[in-house]
Amino acid sequence: MWETELKPSAYERLGEIQLPVLITSADKDSEIILKIGEYIHEKIEHSKKVMMKDCGHFPNVEKPEEFNQMVLDFLMD
Repeated sequence: MWETELKPSAYERLGEIQLPVLITSADKDSEIILKIGEYIHEKIEHSKKVMMKDCGHFPNVEKPEEFNQMVLDFLMD
């Protein structure tokens, strides 16, 4: 998989995504991960960004009920 270079990269093509996208972030995650989430949110027009409180990089594991409800709410919109 890593032997094939995509041109342009997927990172550069985020703006082509036309479907709704849910971006989950967690307030105790690393700064670089939070910045990547913000970048993705800025590039995808139909994205929604949600910040989960008091969890780190795996909010779906740390707070599964809250995470699942957030995803269900997004899917029902």
